[in-house]
Amino acid sequence: MSKQRPAKQPQVRSAEPPSKGRLNELLSRVPGIHNWNAEWESFQSDWREWSSRLDAKLSTYCLPDPIIKHLRASTPSRPTFLSAEDADAELAFTSFCHEFNPQCVGVWLNHPINFPVLNNAVETPMSNIPNDLAAHWAASTGKSEQLIRKQVRDAEKNLNRTNQQLLGYCGWLMSDDDFRHDLSQLRNLWKPSDNQGSGIGLLKPPTIGPDRRRSGARKLSGRKAQFWEALDNLCRKWSLCGFATWDLPLPQGPLESLPVELVARIRGPEVIVDHFPPFFDIPSSVDLRKQTRDRQANDGKLQGIHGLPITNTSPRAGNLSEWANLFRAYLIEHAVEQRCGRPRGIVSRLVEGMSKYLNIGTERGWQLHQRCRRLPRLQ
Repeated sequence: MSKQRPAKQPQVRSAEPPSKGRLNELLSRVPGIHNWNAEWESFQSDWREWSSRLDAKLSTYCLPDPIIKHLRASTPSRPTFLSAEDADAELAFTSFCHEFNPQCVGVWLNHPINFPVLNNAVETPMSNIPNDLAAHWAASTGKSEQLIRKQVRDAEKNLNRTNQQLLGYCGWLMSDDDFRHDLSQLRNLWKPSDNQGSGIGLLKPPTIGPDRRRSGARKLSGRKAQFWEALDNLCRKWSLCGFATWDLPLPQGPLESLPVELVARIRGPEVIVDHFPPFFDIPSSVDLRKQTRDRQANDGKLQGIHGLPITNTSPRAGNLSEWANLFRAYLIEHAVEQRCGRPRGIVSRLVEGMSKYLNIGTERGWQLHQRCRRLPRLQ
């Protein structure tokens, strides 16, 4: 009796991955999911004439609403610098970016520009903890709801104060000749393809693995390897996580109460850290702040950077520092010149608008404008 062969199973062809357009369509149907490609394409279609004038190779930053409205206004003796249609498009672009992601400040190479330092430092919305969650935390920790809410508020204030100082450091960096030189050298090695798949910042050094190697380092060669090595060196020297664009450095903030291995993974194995055992009582005669500042100054000198730490990047009396306002003014002037050029009369209108938006005097606004004009642009 012959053996009966098992029935031949029909071959199932694997489904081909959906096209980019189909994938965008599927994602756009999921509630709460934002897909940049689909939404950006839709925005460009809605504002086709305005979008057609953008150069995807250049970073396009949002303009604050007050600046847009100020450039749109006209009087019998002073012309308007944004038409009604362009002003509406600018307002829609700013709204589109902020609604897509509160950290989004524009678009570059058809990707969103995520720069959390700017919005977090300027706007300080406090988290509203739901009552049920506060009650749960109180029950699980043995603390009162009032204490938990206070701790959350204090943590948010500390985070906002840190972001304000990081924004001031950005202004100081963009004004420093040595940093601009290093950045220009790096820029010469870069190609747009280097930005793909690099996370929240378009330009971020590969992370350090447990074997102390940079991820992907073995696969790189030639120009690309030279670029990533230069980016890594620049970020370590100037304490950066990377860049959102060539105008937007992403500073590395303080790393507190973290395992030393994690700090080494983030900042590199050569980073110097302090450790005090739990039993060690620091003598009152020891000035830890002075010791820390002295070491920061020495570390800066070893890197060829003088004048560290920078004391005037912190906010004063609830207002952002001079360096932070310089950086904000720099981005506004960059965006306005990109859209409008430099027609006669626009500078005075721009300075008036910036002074009101930054909450500074007009004379101070003119000083910021003059300093901005002296800052070179890489794009």
